[in-house]
Amino acid sequence: MPYSLSDYKGVQIVTPEPVGDGGQALNENFRRLAGLWPLFTARVLWSAAMPADVLIVPDSRQIKGISVEVEEAFDGAGAALQIGTPLVPDAFFAVGDSNLSQASIEYEKTFNAPGPVTVRVSLNPGVMPSQGGILLAVTTAPVP
Repeated sequence: MPYSLSDYKGVQIVTPEPVGDGGQALNENFRRLAGLWPLFTARVLWSAAMPADVLIVPDSRQIKGISVEVEEAFDGAGAALQIGTPLVPDAFFAVGDSNLSQASIEYEKTFNAPGPVTVRVSLNPGVMPSQGGILLAVTTAPVP
């Protein structure tokens, strides 16, 4: 039965739709399965426990693009986002690559980053936050 992960570390997987037991969809098996999908999207809330490894792209696929849409502006002073890997936290998005204080803005980058790679999201909601959320989209394709 499908379920929402809005209460699991503040990260809600949108596609592929997680199916399984309790808040375990971000376990390693799910992250590996999700890495086979051509499009992975997740909603990350201001209250999310960070950092969070959200996706494992296998060696048969590559990351082609990552986009971040600020769905709800972050009201915490100094809110910042990094997207990368466990070894290089800003490999895909550095702190200055997005402005989380403005809603309805999308930031997009293209890559040819072959797997295997673990995508890690590090979100700092800023000082005294009470709101904010992004929609993260990772596009993958087979390695030629």
